[in-house]
Amino acid sequence: MTASEFDPRRSLWEVKIFAGAAGEVAYGTVDDGTGRVVDAWAGPQVAWPLARGGGLGGKQLNRMSVWLALCAVFLLGLADLRRLVSIRNLDLLVLVSFTASLWYFNHGHVFASSSLVYPPLAYLLGRCVWVVWRGAGSPRSRAVRELPRARESAAVRQTGRERRDP
Repeated sequence: MTASEFDPRRSLWEVKIFAGAAGEVAYGTVDDGTGRVVDAWAGPQVAWPLARGGGLGGKQLNRMSVWLALCAVFLLGLADLRRLVSIRNLDLLVLVSFTASLWYFNHGHVFASSSLVYPPLAYLLGRCVWVVWRGAGSPRSRAVRELPRARESAAVRQTGRERRDP
């Protein structure tokens, strides 16, 4: 079954195709003046307009020039510029590599976008496991575990001072 609807403001026809229990399986828009297909969507992009790309509203933020400038600020602000070849800088580059997936997602390529997420996620999972495994007995991790105790004791001292002072 098909259903169509004309939008006079945009001079476009919206065409929807339904297939029994599956529901809407295809969606498209056609220019009324030329008869040219403007958009055609099938699969998960029919049910989720966000998966078509550009539908989230943050269009200025998702412009490539703005996004790359934000990535540059992120990298320059957090990178160790004295030791360019370091694990910290590699971690930052992996975080910025999610940009490739975002680009494909914004252009409506959901399947390519989702497959590009897996390599950085696998790296980050490995890094988390490595940090936990390596950091369990190191002096630095002991200091981090003792930090809440130091805060607690400072809070107790502060509370005691407040009670003594009239």
